[in-house]
Amino acid sequence: MKADNAGFYAIGTLVLVLLFIGMRSVDENGQFSVGRGPVIGPPAVLIDAAGETELFIEPGRGGHFYTEVRLNGAPVEVVVDTGATTLVIPESAARLAGIYVAAADFKYPSSTANGEVLGARAMVDTMTLGPAMLTNVEVYILPDEKLEGGLLGMNVLNRFGRMEVTATGLSLSVQ
Repeated sequence: MKADNAGFYAIGTLVLVLLFIGMRSVDENGQFSVGRGPVIGPPAVLIDAAGETELFIEPGRGGHFYTEVRLNGAPVEVVVDTGATTLVIPESAARLAGIYVAAADFKYPSSTANGEVLGARAMVDTMTLGPAMLTNVEVYILPDEKLEGGLLGMNVLNRFGRMEVTATGLSLSVQ
């Protein structure tokens, strides 16, 4: 390579790297998603020696447990949150699931890490987590600017037979 072409090759390489990063940073909905990490899917399904079905979620960023649930068939990324009383989702996720709330429905106060916020309550007809299907699940809906992703709260977790956190992940038994 000649010295007078070195700048051209450096700029070309930089452009290719930025193009690659940009292509990897747009999710399937066309939204820019740098820093979100890999696409989150449903939990792994394990069957133990006794034939018991178990859902297994590996720890993600910061040791938190991220997974995907489906609300009335619509995918929603959630983080397992034992401090959340109910399933909590942003309003945009509720709309995708066919749940529509009016501005007047945001009347239920809740304390969050970011202070007091008003949310709406609704019922989800079906919620699936891997192969497990739950019906009539209460959901708390927050405005999008107050919540980026969903929180899988205790009203869902308590419907599983057992929840166990180990060094390798979170296991939920399916009855």
